[in-house]
Amino acid sequence: MSVEDARIFIEHYGVKGMRWGKRGGASSTTRTTFSKAPSKLSTTELNKRIARMETEKKYNQLNRKDVSEGKKFATEVLTGAGRKVATTVLTGASLVAIKAALSSKLGEGVAAEATRRLK
Repeated sequence: MSVEDARIFIEHYGVKGMRWGKRGGASSTTRTTFSKAPSKLSTTELNKRIARMETEKKYNQLNRKDVSEGKKFATEVLTGAGRKVATTVLTGASLVAIKAALSSKLGEGVAAEATRRLK
């Protein structure tokens, strides 16, 4: 295949800068934003905005995915377990850091006693 054939063959139909798997339009969860302040709007313009936002809210409520009881339970259990693990890891890391700081300043014996009391 020549360079000219490759130039003709390779074409790009995407939008420059768009990421793979992302859609260009607004998703159903994004809220409409307005650039003009409400105090600078007429009553009819403000009512149109309110109607639009109420319609979006209803649409999002109707379009939301219901989560099963099992998924809720599993999420709660995993979140609780994750918090316990994170707390344990952070406590252990803190004790190691405190022991290292104390042993460098006061000596190994004082650091060991201090970390024993912290546990």
